[in-house]
Amino acid sequence: MKIGVVSRSDSEDKKSSPSVFVSNIIERLPEYGIETTKIRGTSNSLKSFDIVWDPFVSSGRTPSCILDNEHIPSVVTVHGSGPHSLSLRNRIGKRSIGIKGNIRLYINYLKWVYKWVKNIDCIVTVSGYAKKDISKNLSLPPNMVRVIYHGVDDSLFSPEGSKKYDDRYYLHVSSGSPPKNIRRIVEAYESIDKHRRPKLFIVCNKELSLGSVDGVEVIGGGIEHEKLAPYYRGAMALLLPSTKETFGLPILEAMACGCPVVTSCRAACPEVAAPAALFAEPTSVEDIASCMEEILQNKVRREEMGRRGARVAKNWDWDIAARKYSLVFKNIL
Repeated sequence: MKIGVVSRSDSEDKKSSPSVFVSNIIERLPEYGIETTKIRGTSNSLKSFDIVWDPFVSSGRTPSCILDNEHIPSVVTVHGSGPHSLSLRNRIGKRSIGIKGNIRLYINYLKWVYKWVKNIDCIVTVSGYAKKDISKNLSLPPNMVRVIYHGVDDSLFSPEGSKKYDDRYYLHVSSGSPPKNIRRIVEAYESIDKHRRPKLFIVCNKELSLGSVDGVEVIGGGIEHEKLAPYYRGAMALLLPSTKETFGLPILEAMACGCPVVTSCRAACPEVAAPAALFAEPTSVEDIASCMEEILQNKVRREEMGRRGARVAKNWDWDIAARKYSLVFKNIL
């Protein structure tokens, strides 16, 4: 079987979770007799492929126009509904969207309802929460959406190995987008006595302007994925209390490294992290700070969370994810 995999220039940052997901699936598909070729733009002929897969649908975008070229079975992976999940008032209030952005979103919504639902053979998403999110906000029939969870590479992420720093520190790893809740994390950090609190390292794919906060160090531009494990292993806790998260790959990678996790009680975070994490209300700085204090003061619980997280992470496997994708591809032919 030959599959054309849609490649998007803005989604191939090797530090991003979608890129990590795609590379892990593509690497394993040959074990199931599936050959993949990346395709981009509208110039590629699709006649040599049995299926076209667009794995990068998120943030309110629609599937690639490549799928318009010829009639061919197609699968898309939708990572979330993005701005479609916001109320109209909140969308208009966001400078990044505005009136023109809302018009584009509405056009995209109509394309989902009247075009893509009819043309796509299967929609895959990354969590039960994400399935509810896109089914509701993009008006997709729930029986059309299948959940295939991400995995973790235990050859990279495990409790055994080097640590980045010997000193104690909190860690945040993300794309740096607003739902990652970085400003509330910093506010919660500032509320802890500066003579007791460890450092806070913020690793994100974009440059941030947080002002000067004693103890906070921003590593903008991100870190290569295969180099993250030492940061996780040495951290007192990963802090990822996102306001919205359709999966949260850093949660899984941190747990696999034996790193305690403080995350959100909302969205997909409990789906991924339970029963190994501390859960905070993401809109409450006080709640986030309380969890950080618990990590700081309770060594016994911190160590138990690390051990439990490592055990839970063993249930999440890229091999399982790749096998399920192979079945999706074979079943639609």
